[in-house]
Amino acid sequence: MNLSIFLILLNGTSNWYFSNVRKIQQLIEKNLTNEDEVVENMATFMFQKFKKYWDCCSIVLSSAIILDPWYKISHVGVIFQYLDSYTAEAKVKNVRDKLYSLFDEYMQFVHNPCFHTSDTGGSLNECCWG
Repeated sequence: MNLSIFLILLNGTSNWYFSNVRKIQQLIEKNLTNEDEVVENMATFMFQKFKKYWDCCSIVLSSAIILDPWYKISHVGVIFQYLDSYTAEAKVKNVRDKLYSLFDEYMQFVHNPCFHTSDTGGSLNECCWG
């Protein structure tokens, strides 16, 4: 194994993982019809785990990608399209909706007067302390 790949695995970013998910999926799918029954069974098991993991983590990884200035939601859409063209549009919409929801929650937090400093003392407003 190349040392640079090893270091990426140890210190990988969401960008690297997200972009390489497609390669992992292709490799597993390729072995779903392997001549060797042991490899085929292992690939079947791995594919089930892959789908479960991806369904759980895709929103978190997608959000991290979108918040990175180098990438956009269109990059996420391309990866989703490669992985599953039937559900790609719905997944992109889901990620977009989650990010808007997160932003709305942030804006409520920011506009709450309890979390602003006072003009005089620089501490939290008295309403925070009940």
